[in-house]
Amino acid sequence: MLINKNKGFTLIELVLYVAISAILLILTGGVIIEVLAFQAKANAIESVADNARAIFSRIEEITTDASSINSPYPGSYSPTLDLSMMTLENDPTIIDVSDLKRVMVKQGWWWSEYVYYLSDNNVQIKELSFFNATPPGGSYIFSVKLTVAATSFSPLREYNYEQTFYSTFHFKK
Repeated sequence: MLINKNKGFTLIELVLYVAISAILLILTGGVIIEVLAFQAKANAIESVADNARAIFSRIEEITTDASSINSPYPGSYSPTLDLSMMTLENDPTIIDVSDLKRVMVKQGWWWSEYVYYLSDNNVQIKELSFFNATPPGGSYIFSVKLTVAATSFSPLREYNYEQTFYSTFHFKK
């Protein structure tokens, strides 16, 4: 009676194991890359929407203290909104886009001390324009066009997302 004392794997078993392992790694690697790409896309979209929402919310808060619109003039567009404010230390308040492509608020005559940003570093403001739609003798009305862009990175690609938002604000004379 012959007893086989070899307890190892045969060459065919090893080749099959390596082939199956390689196929599984390729499939899971592809899924992981797609998940990371989807996450980058979702982060860019969320960042753009969150910044637009925060900018419009803050503009609405600022206009509660406004007494008039200095610029743009009624019926015209401007990349800057200049408001006269009821609170003296905030008069005037100017909203525009900085050199860093962020929405910037300058309040009072000593702007260097009262400058803050409404958008964060994760996005770029591609366009900010204001239209003064104030009718003669009516409440102050202005509309805002805001284009926000973000770039997110995943391991193998970059995702760019850009969206334009519109809103209208009003306050009484």
